Amino acid sequence: MTYAAGVDIGSTASKAVILIDGKPAGVVIGPSSTNPKRTAHQIYDKALAAAGIKAGEVQYIVGRDTAGPRWNSRTRTFPKSPVMAGEPTICCRMSAR
Repeated sequence: MTYAAGVDIGSTASKAVILIDGKPAGVVIGPSSTNPKRTAHQIYDKALAAAGIKAGEVQYIVGRDTAGPRWNSRTRTFPKSPVMAGEPTICCRMSAR
């Protein structure tokens, strides 16, 4: 099985989805707060719970930091997002833990 997550923290609403083999298994939409890092973790945790899986099972996470730098075509990478500091948040394949 393939587990993937998508997280979007907007100015007023935040969304997270967990996909299992490409099908939605946990979808959460909620209000954003003045602390985007906390909001990202809360919305992600709720989506994980709705899908019935643990964070360590997620193989891919997709997100976008619209306030920061974009895709670097030279290095073919996205910079780390400050929103989930230390978490792989942009089109990343998760490594085994």
